[in-house]
Amino acid sequence: MKRIFVFFLAVCMVFSLVACSGDPLVQSTTNAGTATEEPQGTSGSLQDSKGNYILDSVEDLELLRQFPTATFTVAAEIDLGGATWEPIESFSGKISGQWNGTFNHTISNFVIEAKAGDTEVGFIRNMTGSITDLIFADVTVKGSGLSSAAVGVVAGTATHSFTDVDLKDAVIEVAGSDLSVGGMVGSMKGSAVECFVSGTLKADLSGKENYVGGLFGSTKSAINTTDSRMNLNVQIAGDTGYIGGLVGSSEGSAAFSEVDYGGNLSVNSSASSVLAAPLAGKSHCTIKNSYSSARSVSYTGSGIVKADYVAQFDGSAKVDGCYIRDVSNIDETLPAAEYEMRKTVVDYMYAEVTVPWTPTKDMSYEDTCSSHHAQNYKAGVTYFGLPYVHTCGSLERFNNYLDENHQVLDTVPAVGWNAMLGNDCVDAMYWAWSRVSASVSYTLTNNMIWENGMIPVGTYTKTSSNSTTKICTDNGEKVMYEAYAQIKMGDGVVFAEPNGHGRMASEAAYVYRNADGSINPDKSYVLMHEQGARMVTKPSDASTCNANEKYTFKQLFSSHYIPVTIAEFAEGKASEIQVSCDNTNFTATGFSEGTITSNYRINWVRAAILDANGAVIDQKISYPSPGQHNVTFSMIFFRSAFRRTPLTSGTKYTYKVYVGVGNGIEAEAESFEFTA
Repeated sequence: MKRIFVFFLAVCMVFSLVACSGDPLVQSTTNAGTATEEPQGTSGSLQDSKGNYILDSVEDLELLRQFPTATFTVAAEIDLGGATWEPIESFSGKISGQWNGTFNHTISNFVIEAKAGDTEVGFIRNMTGSITDLIFADVTVKGSGLSSAAVGVVAGTATHSFTDVDLKDAVIEVAGSDLSVGGMVGSMKGSAVECFVSGTLKADLSGKENYVGGLFGSTKSAINTTDSRMNLNVQIAGDTGYIGGLVGSSEGSAAFSEVDYGGNLSVNSSASSVLAAPLAGKSHCTIKNSYSSARSVSYTGSGIVKADYVAQFDGSAKVDGCYIRDVSNIDETLPAAEYEMRKTVVDYMYAEVTVPWTPTKDMSYEDTCSSHHAQNYKAGVTYFGLPYVHTCGSLERFNNYLDENHQVLDTVPAVGWNAMLGNDCVDAMYWAWSRVSASVSYTLTNNMIWENGMIPVGTYTKTSSNSTTKICTDNGEKVMYEAYAQIKMGDGVVFAEPNGHGRMASEAAYVYRNADGSINPDKSYVLMHEQGARMVTKPSDASTCNANEKYTFKQLFSSHYIPVTIAEFAEGKASEIQVSCDNTNFTATGFSEGTITSNYRINWVRAAILDANGAVIDQKISYPSPGQHNVTFSMIFFRSAFRRTPLTSGTKYTYKVYVGVGNGIEAEAESFEFTA
C-alpha cells in the first residue's frame, strides 16, 4: 500500500509541475533552492530512504532541478529530441548512470543557449556534487557576447569528482571576452578519472585572459586515464590566453597521469601572449605516462609560445615518461573517397557490435561448432551487439527480429543454437567489408591470409598460408610493429590458429616512437571493434562484443595477429555492383523458380507488384539463408508469397525485384509487365 501511495504522489507532483511551467525543458523558472518535500520520480520509483531516485524519462530530469541535493540514477537512454535546455542553477547531489548491471546510460540531443550576462553555462551551471558512469552525447552549446563566464557542456563550474563520464560528439561555439571554456567543464576544481570527450569546440575570444581546453578550460585538480578527442579551433585577441587540447591551464599540484589528446588543434592569435600545446597551455603539475596524439596542430599569428606537450611549466613541474604520436599515417590524410569508404565499413561494424536488444523471455543456446560456445540471456536485460552465433547473419536481418523498441519478437524461439540470428567474429567483419567489396569471399580465418579478396597491410612476408604464428615469428617484432603502424580504420587483424579470431580497427593506429625512431610497442596501440565468443567480463557491456577496445602492438604480436585489408581500400574505390535475374516469369498462380545472382554478397531481396499508376499493391522481403558467401538467391519464396495477393483479372501490373547489396543499396534486378 505504501508503494502505491508513493507512486500516486509522484504522478500528481509531475502533473502539477508540467501544468504550471509548460514545457519543463524550456525556460523553466522553478526555484530549486526552495524545495523541501521528498522527490518522487515520474516513471521511476524510490530506491531507498536516503533519496536515491531513478531517472528514466525526459520529464524526470526536472527532478534534478527541484531536488539538487538528492542522489539520482539515470536508468535509461534519455533523448531530449533537440530541445533547448535551461541550465540547472546548482547541484550538490550525486548522479550515476549505472543501473541494474548496466553502466554509462546517456543523456543526449539537447541545446544550451548561453546569453549575454551568463557567468556559468552548462547542463548544470554550478556543480558541487559528483557524477559517475554517465554519458552526455550530441549536445550543442552556443552563445556570443559573453563576458567573464565559465562554459562547458556538463557544467560551467564544478568542484567535485567526475568518474567514467564521457562527452561524445559535442558542438561548442562561443564568442566573448575573458572566458574559461572546456568541452566538459569551463572551470574545474574537482578530479577527473577515466573520462572522455569528443566533438568540436570553436571559440572567438578577446579580453585580458582566456582559458580553453578540450576537457576543462582551467583546473586545479588531478586528471587520470582520461582522453580528449575534441577538435579545437580558437581565434584569440587581447592580452593573454591559455589553450590546450586537454586543459587550458592547470593550477593544482596533483599530477596528470595517462592522459591523451588526439584531436585537431588550431590556434590563430593576435593576442600579446598565448600559451598553446596539445596537452596544456600552462601546467603547475607534472604530467606522467601521457601522450601527445594530436592529429594536426596549427599555430598562426603573433605572441604564441608552443611545445610538444605543455607550453609552460611552473615550479618543478615537468613531463615524465610521455610520448608523441607519429601522425604520418592517420586517417585524415586519406583521399576523400577512400576515407568515406572506410568510414562506411567501420560505421557498420560499430553498429553490429553495439545494437541494443532486449529478450522478453529467458533465452539460451549452445552452438554447433567444436568450441560449443554457450550463451544465456535474461528476460528484460538489454544486451548490446549481435549474439555470437555461427549463423552468419547481417545487421539488417537481426533487426528484423526486433520490434521498434529493440525487444526480441515473441516468435523467436527461446532455446536452440539457431534461435537467435547473429554472427561470429570474422563474419561480422565480412558483412562490414561487404558494404563496399565484391572481392571478399573468405570462409575461415586461415583463408583470410592474402587470398579471397584480402591483402597485407605493411611489408611483412607471407611465410605460411595458414599459420599467423609462423608469419609473426619469421618476420620478427620490428617488422610486424611497423606493419601494425600502417593500420588505418577499416583494416583488420587476424589470428589463424587453432580456432582463429579477427578484429577491425576503428581508426588509424596510434604509433609512439622512441628517441631513436623505433616503435614503442607498449605505448603504441590500435582501437578495435570485435565480436567475441563469450560474454565479456565487464558487466557494463552485457555483450559478446567489444567496441573501441585497446590493444597494444606488443599484445598483437605476442598473440600472433597479422594486419590485413581488402583490395578495394588499396584501389581507393568500391567494387561496381552487378546483379542479374534469370527466368523469373509471373503468372496468376505464381513464379517460376528463377535465381538472382550478384557479384556482391546479397543482404536481402525485395519484390513488389505495382499497378498502372506505379502504386505498390503488395511487396515482400526475404533474406538469404545464413551462409558465409551468399551471392545467389532462389526466387521460390516469392512464388508462394504473392499467391494470395488480390489482383483484378485482365488488368496489367508491373513486377519488380530489388536486391539489397553493398552500402544499403537496392539494385533493380528485374522489371516486367504482366496481365492477371
